[in-house]
Amino acid sequence: MGLRYRHVMEDLENGTIRVAIRLEPQFDVGKKAAGYTFLGLGSVALLKECIKESIVEPKLDGRLIARSYYGVWAAVHRAGRKAELDPKIQTCHGFRKYFENARTKRTLTMRRR
Repeated sequence: MGLRYRHVMEDLENGTIRVAIRLEPQFDVGKKAAGYTFLGLGSVALLKECIKESIVEPKLDGRLIARSYYGVWAAVHRAGRKAELDPKIQTCHGFRKYFENARTKRTLTMRRR
């Protein structure tokens, strides 16, 4: 939820195909360190569309996710209920871990090439 335009500005404005998300040092500490993340063609196209439609402001502190933490939390939990998931499942934790694991697998695959 802390992603800002400044984190992607350099590559996005240079026209780089894969945009690196450059986070400040405080994101790289502890057990939940962010690691290295990139946006691919599809994500970059969606981001540019959001900028064009004024959903994301191309300012240094413009939020890339134009929703509050609570709004995202509520949507994920509502989706879990609609999908009739076991109420014991921690939906937000599982959702985050799914993407974290997908990113890790992709990174390992890219390193093998």
